[in-house]
Amino acid sequence: MAIRIPSTDLGEALAAVTRACGRQQANPSVLVELSHTSLSLTRATLETAARRSIGIESSIVDAFTLPATPLYDLLQVVSGADLELTLDGRDAVVRVGMFDTRLRMGSATEFLMPAISEGAIRVRVDGRQLADAAARVAFARSSDEHQPQLVGIFLNAADGRITLAATDGHRAAEARSPATVLSPVNGLIVPARPLTELSGILQMDSVQFELVAPDRLNWLRIQRGPDFVQTQLIDGKYPNYAAVRPTNIAAEAELDKSSLILAVRGCGVFSGESFRVSLAIEEGRLAIVGESTELGSNRASVVATVRPTTGSGRCALNGKYFLDALDACPGATIRIQFESPTAPLTIVPTMDKEFWAATNPIAPAVGG
Repeated sequence: MAIRIPSTDLGEALAAVTRACGRQQANPSVLVELSHTSLSLTRATLETAARRSIGIESSIVDAFTLPATPLYDLLQVVSGADLELTLDGRDAVVRVGMFDTRLRMGSATEFLMPAISEGAIRVRVDGRQLADAAARVAFARSSDEHQPQLVGIFLNAADGRITLAATDGHRAAEARSPATVLSPVNGLIVPARPLTELSGILQMDSVQFELVAPDRLNWLRIQRGPDFVQTQLIDGKYPNYAAVRPTNIAAEAELDKSSLILAVRGCGVFSGESFRVSLAIEEGRLAIVGESTELGSNRASVVATVRPTTGSGRCALNGKYFLDALDACPGATIRIQFESPTAPLTIVPTMDKEFWAATNPIAPAVGG
């Protein structure tokens, strides 16, 4: 009997588990598990495994593997149509639209993936808040694979709160969320990809995600019902990312985030490839300048509430780094905090104390 499956749901599930595990996979297959009420897809590397389920009605209970790439490509072509799946000997037959596709099945017992052991539930946390926190801090991590600790995301759970953070040594970001901490989780370094793909794997209709880990803390699983992403942790000690954030604020400007983003983009292009922008607090305004000998200059000013009213602040930044931090900062209104022209600049939301980002200056500010 044929099983009817929405191709869009199947394509989204396959894409999500593939992204979580990375495109460079030694395992070319996807594990398909059929029950009377669901179809689950699992992809895996030696370090990471991810499973996502979709609701169906099936008279078949079975498990097998299929070649992932041909299945994914087919689903991209027929997206939007329902497909019919039947099992015929060694083949899975997929009929959708004009296509009558036969995919060779493999044995589920030969599917290579990390061992999925029970562990213990350490933390329960709102799924959307956890996924948002991971997405907000990810911009600050390093892309240098020779610094494996900085490529990952720092995770800590204690005292009713879960903290995620990232730094590449030049900038840093931290996001916190309330959580039910059953057993503290201290200073884990989690590969970024599984965390940043949480919303696709576990979906966002769930009230809580569960963080599961063994006593030895060499892996972490984040789960919602039967769906999960599990990954080995990165060895080592995470640096003191909070040291990037200044503690002596000389002045701050509170202003509209979208206006500041527009100003930085418009001025940064005048700095050429460096995308260097200078910021300076003026009376009731924040001035933004981008300039170069070859291209000229552009100056913008954004209305701001300055504290203290006689305060002054000035620094020059990599404009692209600054835009990353602005995009990650929640809320429509933000505060830009200055310590000195040679100290990092801090970006915080006006109405939210659970996020901050900081980025180092690149040179003494030019006159603006």
